[in-house]
Amino acid sequence: MSSSLSPSQLHTVNMRDPLNRVLANLFLLFSSILGSKTAGPHTQFVQSFIEECVECLEQGSRGSILQFMPFTMVSYELGAEGARKISQKETHV
Repeated sequence: MSSSLSPSQLHTVNMRDPLNRVLANLFLLFSSILGSKTAGPHTQFVQSFIEECVECLEQGSRGSILQFMPFTMVSYELGAEGARKISQKETHV
């Protein structure tokens, strides 16, 4: 598996666990979806999924699947969030 997890992340995560491998691959898929320059329902799903993960984490959930999120997704998420806020402001004007 080609993973974009950092060496420190790979060291602390048991990648022999099938669930961990599936989650890592899911986040790689999400990263490729966000990396493609076309927006659509698939990008909205990824955004919603990440928001739900963060909300669960904020509510004190133990263990986070966000540990499998590649670092490149953070910049995609921040870019998408900024673009969404700008478009929301434009629709309210």
